[in-house]
Amino acid sequence: MIHLAEIKKESRILTVLAMPIVFSQLLQMSTSVVDTVMAGQASALELAGVGVGASIWVPLFLFLIGSLSALTAYVAQLDGAGKWSEIPNQVIQTFWKLTLFIPVSIIIAVYIDDIFRLMQADPEIIPIATGYFRALIWGLPAVLGFNVLRYYCDGLSFTKPAMLASLMGLLVNIPLNYVLIFGKLGFPKLGGIGCGWASTASFWVMFLFMLIWVIIRKEFHPTRLFKEWYKPNRLHISSLLKTGLPIGMAFLVESSVFSMIALFLSKFGYIEVAANQIAMNLVALIFMLPLSIGMALTIRIGNSLGKQQPIMARHIAFIGLGIAILIGIVNGGILIVFNENLVRLYNSQPEVVQLATWLMVFGIFFHLGDIIQATCAGILRGYNDTQVPMINAIVSFWLLCLPLGYWLGMIGFNNSGPMKATGFWIGLVAGLFSAATLHFVRFLYLSHQTIKHPQTASSAQSI
Repeated sequence: MIHLAEIKKESRILTVLAMPIVFSQLLQMSTSVVDTVMAGQASALELAGVGVGASIWVPLFLFLIGSLSALTAYVAQLDGAGKWSEIPNQVIQTFWKLTLFIPVSIIIAVYIDDIFRLMQADPEIIPIATGYFRALIWGLPAVLGFNVLRYYCDGLSFTKPAMLASLMGLLVNIPLNYVLIFGKLGFPKLGGIGCGWASTASFWVMFLFMLIWVIIRKEFHPTRLFKEWYKPNRLHISSLLKTGLPIGMAFLVESSVFSMIALFLSKFGYIEVAANQIAMNLVALIFMLPLSIGMALTIRIGNSLGKQQPIMARHIAFIGLGIAILIGIVNGGILIVFNENLVRLYNSQPEVVQLATWLMVFGIFFHLGDIIQATCAGILRGYNDTQVPMINAIVSFWLLCLPLGYWLGMIGFNNSGPMKATGFWIGLVAGLFSAATLHFVRFLYLSHQTIKHPQTASSAQSI
């Protein structure tokens, strides 16, 4: 039984932890919003090009940062157990792990135009999408390095540095977007491709800011990060991969569905792609608040398990899930009231506005399902449980969401004709609620087992 005093106390702790994460996520998401809005102001074609380019970049990016994100729970559990001397090696090995991903990303960039042609994207869109993606690849090492340092800071419950770094990145991104998209101050007019170069510059600013911050700030001195540089350790890296790759795979499974939808819709022209991109961008933006609650829960639960407090970890999970659902209901009300007004911030072309406004009706249900599944996924990461959530994601998104969406979107119910974007959004809602249910059931089982066998409460260990 959770007492009211415990709910109030934990709500305050989660709020303190989550608010900087909220602003960090919003600021990072604002980079994508700025790209979308400014590209949309240039033209619907440029907007569609950015949307199709992002359809490959986003899954790749999320897979990579997801694969690195296991560091947060490791650091939180080691911090809770007071094993600070073991933290630097975990961080350095995660940096070594990062270097494994760069060559694969470069290969994808080399053949990206062939990928778009294979997906039968609109020929008008391909040059913009290709240029946008290749520009972003130059910023990939920086944004991955930034996230490693962020996971280290978050695991120690210092969530403010990432917020400040993200603010710096946005302050760089906005003026550069304007200059490069529209060809100001003597720069060539690059259109949507300019968004990619502006984002790359902001990634490097964020990484350098975080690096300097963790080196000079005294609150990080007890862990002695970078005082010693550890050589690559196969056992450490394989353990981090074993925990992290399923997280990255789960991110990839979900995001790849969104991206494949954008690519499938490109066959119907830029109106469908642009409207879908706007709707996706809006639900992603308001999703940042409950997502941050899930990230805070990873830290709090990991810390509690490190202290051998499995009952407290379960209580924290329930409190955080309740807060996230409440936030989701409020966000849904905002979507209902300001639906069309929000869409018009991106693009004023009547056909795009009409379709995007209609898709936002499904976006309300999309948002609620996404909140529950993402919060539960954050809870499970606090338990270092990543393989079962990956299987849940595969079942929900690849075996339910995508086939259902493709059937409705490309063929139509009872062969009545393709429902296009509407059909795919129906599939998305079904997939998200499936994932939410499976993750929640997994949490109930895992938390019960952890309480029943307290010796398994902390899975962080020196490897």
